[in-house]
Amino acid sequence: MELLDGRKALPSHSVYIIKRDGAGNAQRFRARLDCGGNHQIEGIHYQATDAPTPRLCHITLALAITAKYNLEIHQIDVCTAFL
Repeated sequence: MELLDGRKALPSHSVYIIKRDGAGNAQRFRARLDCGGNHQIEGIHYQATDAPTPRLCHITLALAITAKYNLEIHQIDVCTAFL
C-alpha cells in the first residue's frame, strides 16, 4: 500500500519478550509490533480512538447460531496499547 503524497509512515519496531517461571526457565515466547504513536499529530493522523463493542442482539444471534449448528465458541483476549 502506498502512502498519499506528503505523508510519512509512522515508525515501528518489533518487541520480543520471554515469559519465565519462578525458576527462570523460559515458558513462552511473545512478539508484537509497536508503532510510534507519540509521533502522531491530532487532526492529521487520527480523528478519534474508539473501541468497537458488539450489541447484545449480535451476541445473542451468534450464540443462537452456535447452539443450532452444535458449534464451539472460543474466546480470545486482545490487549492493545491504544485501549
